[in-house]
Amino acid sequence: MSILHRLPNEQAAYLLLDGAQFESVERWLYQHTENPEYQLLYEGTELANARDVSPCLVDLSKPAQRHLADQFTASSNANQSGIILSTYPNVPTACLVEHLKTLLFACGETTTKAVFRWYDPRVCKHLLKQSSDAECSELLGPIQAVYVNTSEGWLDFSNSLESFQENTQESHRNNAPYLLKEHQYQALIHAADEVYQLRLIEHLNKFFPELMQPLSASEQKQLSTEWIEKGKSLGFEDQLSLTLFSNTLALLGTDCLDEKLTHHPEVTKLLTSKSQQTPAQRVAHASEIAAQVSIEQSTESTDKHTEKQTELQATGTES
Repeated sequence: MSILHRLPNEQAAYLLLDGAQFESVERWLYQHTENPEYQLLYEGTELANARDVSPCLVDLSKPAQRHLADQFTASSNANQSGIILSTYPNVPTACLVEHLKTLLFACGETTTKAVFRWYDPRVCKHLLKQSSDAECSELLGPIQAVYVNTSEGWLDFSNSLESFQENTQESHRNNAPYLLKEHQYQALIHAADEVYQLRLIEHLNKFFPELMQPLSASEQKQLSTEWIEKGKSLGFEDQLSLTLFSNTLALLGTDCLDEKLTHHPEVTKLLTSKSQQTPAQRVAHASEIAAQVSIEQSTESTDKHTEKQTELQATGTES
């Protein structure tokens, strides 16, 4: 059933696409409908030159464009490339656009102004879950509900009528960056961690298929969680260091973390002991050693296979 069936008939529905997740969001629209009507939110702002990655608002209330909701849902990147909105009755599209343009930037209590891609569903679900009713009302403005597509299905978040009415009686948000409270900022960090974990799983599947492919999706997630947590406990905090740490474990096995079990004490020392090197330098060195060990083992295995083949051919017993 189409997600639009969950919306009351009197509500206007919109698709808010994250242009940064498309090769070309405009091309995607033209591929799926003739003469699409849409609004690039960066137009007329200081980000106008970044048209290719602009968030894009599509009015699904127009009969010729309603099918785009299903096209979006069926797309392979639906759980990372946009959300569906519904506004309160009688809210003009221009009012929605005006509000959304006030949310192009955000800052924290201790952080500077930055582009605010709150419409990335992986961010949106964390942000709205961690926001109070009043904070959701300020963020959503004339939006009554937000529908977020996840790997587990659709999530919906509502802006209460009382909050909406109170908000409309107050002055509209100005163009200052949206001020994130500390707990909202932490929600964005959690979202970034989730996105990184998905990328790490993809990376491990690509470069270490023998390790990952026998595992189910839940087992892959559990493995990556364990490695990320272990890496952080050893001081490897940034994403590159965590990826290099995971590469090392994938190449040498987790025994390389135990000085009693390891066959590579130099790697063990680099991963588990502090030194004058930074954690990033230590894990990079460990990863280089692990890669070299892997190459040597692969060469040795190839040489043994070649010797065996030569022996078989010499004795005439090859199959």
